[in-house]
Amino acid sequence: MPIPLPNLDDRRWADLVEEGRSLIPVFAPEWTDHNVSDPGITLIELFAWVTEADIYRANRIPDLHKRKFLALAGLRPETPAPAHTVLAFDLRGGPSVRLPAGTAFAGTDPAGDVTRFRTLDTVNVVGARIAAIQVEAAGVFRNVGSQLERNESIEPFGHAPVPGSALYLGFSAALPSEPVTLFFNFGGPRTDRAERLRLGDPLPPHHSARVVWEYFPEGGTSWQSVDVQDGTRSMTLDGIVRLTVQDAMKRQALGQVETELYYLRCRFRAGAFDAPPKIERLALNAVEAEQAIPAYQTWVIAKGVVAAGTAPQPGDFADVHLEFNTEGAISSLSFEPGTDDEPKFVVLGYQAATNLVAGTLGLEAVRVGRATGAPNQRHSLAGAPVIEAGFQLYSLEQGRWRTCRRRDDLVASGPADFDFVLDASTGDIAFGDAAHGRVPPHNAVLMAVYSTTRAEDGNLAAGAVNRLDDSPHNRAFAGNPAALNSRFRVANVVPAEGGAAAETLAHTIGRAIELREAPLRAVTLADHEVLAMATPGTHIGRVTARANLFTGFDCVVASGVVTVIIVPASPGPKPTPSPGLLHAVAAYLEPRRMIGTRVAVVGPEFLEVSVHARVKAFSHVNRAQLARAVAEALDRFFDPLQGGPEGAGWPFGRDVYRSEVLEVIDGVPGVDHVLSLDLIGGGCEPQCGNLCLPPAWLVAAAPHIIEVI
Repeated sequence: MPIPLPNLDDRRWADLVEEGRSLIPVFAPEWTDHNVSDPGITLIELFAWVTEADIYRANRIPDLHKRKFLALAGLRPETPAPAHTVLAFDLRGGPSVRLPAGTAFAGTDPAGDVTRFRTLDTVNVVGARIAAIQVEAAGVFRNVGSQLERNESIEPFGHAPVPGSALYLGFSAALPSEPVTLFFNFGGPRTDRAERLRLGDPLPPHHSARVVWEYFPEGGTSWQSVDVQDGTRSMTLDGIVRLTVQDAMKRQALGQVETELYYLRCRFRAGAFDAPPKIERLALNAVEAEQAIPAYQTWVIAKGVVAAGTAPQPGDFADVHLEFNTEGAISSLSFEPGTDDEPKFVVLGYQAATNLVAGTLGLEAVRVGRATGAPNQRHSLAGAPVIEAGFQLYSLEQGRWRTCRRRDDLVASGPADFDFVLDASTGDIAFGDAAHGRVPPHNAVLMAVYSTTRAEDGNLAAGAVNRLDDSPHNRAFAGNPAALNSRFRVANVVPAEGGAAAETLAHTIGRAIELREAPLRAVTLADHEVLAMATPGTHIGRVTARANLFTGFDCVVASGVVTVIIVPASPGPKPTPSPGLLHAVAAYLEPRRMIGTRVAVVGPEFLEVSVHARVKAFSHVNRAQLARAVAEALDRFFDPLQGGPEGAGWPFGRDVYRSEVLEVIDGVPGVDHVLSLDLIGGGCEPQCGNLCLPPAWLVAAAPHIIEVI
């Protein structure tokens, strides 16, 4: 839906004429004839007509100007985006299979259209399988493999992770001494690809938690570290872990699984998690893939054309210089090395021509066309929409390649700047007019290297991508697709998501309005709270900001100080942020604070509250069960994240009122009435009144004593 822009001036012609007439007595009191027959009135009407035309133009902002205004705010319409997913392989037998990055796989959407994906990294498909999954916490093993089979999440380090907890993966066969990949999909907020993009590339380490991957070598006496590339940021982000075992693994029985297996373990070594990780999916032999396929083209080499240089093999990156005749066949061909700044094209196939038989040349490149030498040239690409990232355009002029530069527009391009504008949705390419952007010379060959995508149509369900694609790229790089398909099964373990069509200008304007409403600077207390919650890579349960408060000096008015109190989304009666979490939030707020304001990021202080109560129960009620139920209700009421009168966490600095505690106890089924009630705060003497809290404090449930009579 288009966003209506404000009317810069809503005056019409009649309003302007009336305004002019009203000013006559002010500037020309001797002018007394205000009738339409007066020549002066005619001039006022004429100037009103001119002014109305100017107002009309002022309210008609062209799209080019809108895009420039958005660019000033750091925004531009999003181009078509490919969908992303994760593929996992199950080897049917035989030695491991290595699939290089860029290998193409295919699936079918609900409409029956083939959708192709390419891998973004190399993957070694090994024959081992995950036969057991165990969790060790506090020295106790639990076999949790069946939970994933029932589509239930597992907590790899327990419900309340402490250093020393570990996740054990038992494999049916020893892992080879080559990289093996594991994909982890976690539940909860801020674990998806969007959060990964917010954190940036390269992915920074977690602000607190540290994990180590280990294996038990054959003949060894202790667990040894594994060479690892952790794409999960210490088990907090969806991603792939790439492991390489140096030595042979020992087969052993471990924990609650009697079968001897080959184990890897992920041990929580140090630090703290903001929230306990929860694994929802786990897959071996995994690789990330995107719904983007390189465009390619095959040309006929005219009979009798002798190629200069060394003939390339399929899969080579070669220097290619070529000319085309009027029929579109290659009339001149050379593979001789060029300069370092010239492009190298991926060769998918080459068959030399003879005097009797024409040859062929296949490249991962597309001939856009031949330049006409005219200004404002336009050319169209096949297979649109295209992916803007990685798009390259070259011009072959007098036997030498020149690289073109993509720009959002040509307003700032000079006559010598070889710039072009790309419309990724339609695949249209536009060049300059010699004043703004160089004009490609007559008969120059234009070649483009790019990838195509189905954009939003590439969002497929899990399991839809299920086979290796029989494409020229796979035949050149991976081998025989039919033979490989018989060696393994493949499926996308998570839905392909993120594919989107190009963003409309109206939607970009709406996004700019949303960003304007979202705080970019910490001005108000609410801004501090919103920005703290938005700190990338963190899991914060609650946050509050207090002005003129410095913890530890609650009775002093600390002018210019804003104290931000954060509570992590971790379980337990006293969730306390780690030093790393405090530093991460402080570092995020520091460049966004107001000059002259000091921002302090701290965790809450807790007042432990214990309730001593004598409760009269209804007849035939189990007294022990009722005592436990009352204690559990009190624990929920005092919970820092989900307790309090509103069930949204105990309010910061809110006193504990005796009347509310009585109401909680009385609301437990089976309670007739409360005979006596004492509140004990911080280990002090029992009180029959309310408990008072300082401004930045929360309550935590201590053991309660409930006597049921």
